[in-house]
Amino acid sequence: MQMVYLKKRAIQDLGRLLIRLMKYKEFPLTQTEAHEYVDRIVEQCYALSDLLVRTRTSYEDHKKYGQYVFRFDKHSRIQWYIIYDFDKYGNIVIKKIMSNNRTKTKHP
Repeated sequence: MQMVYLKKRAIQDLGRLLIRLMKYKEFPLTQTEAHEYVDRIVEQCYALSDLLVRTRTSYEDHKKYGQYVFRFDKHSRIQWYIIYDFDKYGNIVIKKIMSNNRTKTKHP
């Protein structure tokens, strides 16, 4: 059975996101709403083991962290990129979680 692991950096990414969501100037989320938002991203992380097709990273910003990426569309303006690799046992190791707002869109 394939397992999914989150590296420390990915966990930190989620923690920073949680804080940013609650401190967002234009539309801050409540603590409950922010946790629900982050929980949906975490659910996507653990669902990676069910994917049949893998997408290789194409953005240089993503290649720094891993060979594979899963794009999760939160809504029309926000996409989340879950960047991962496989360990020697074939388990998924999530190394970075970042939004399209933090991704430079320059292809190699």
